[in-house]
Amino acid sequence: MTTTAPTTARDVALAWLDARVAHNLDAVVDHAADDIVYDAPGIRLTGKDAFREAEAVFLPMITGVTVISAFGDDTSALLMYSVDTAPVPANTTGAHLTVTDGKISALRVVYDQTPFAALQGGTGR
Repeated sequence: MTTTAPTTARDVALAWLDARVAHNLDAVVDHAADDIVYDAPGIRLTGKDAFREAEAVFLPMITGVTVISAFGDDTSALLMYSVDTAPVPANTTGAHLTVTDGKISALRVVYDQTPFAALQGGTGR
């Protein structure tokens, strides 16, 4: 867990991920800029309120995260991690975060949506 205030984009990214694992919605959203742009498979949201709504749906499903790799500089970070959720275990996920003034201004998440779609009777393709 990150224990100091985030100073680099990588620090912000890991703090965001830590907050997700802890199911701390307020902390997750506190890492976001007011005008965050969030892209994920089938989703494009803009603004902190929309981001909060999306995270509020997903956070309760998370049962664990294993960070595979984390890279970053002052303005961007790239995470690769395996996320375990109640419906789908061990889904390898990539996240690219752009950080402006210590807040996530853009977040692009990619993952295999096929297992989630299969649970809903679709193929995810």
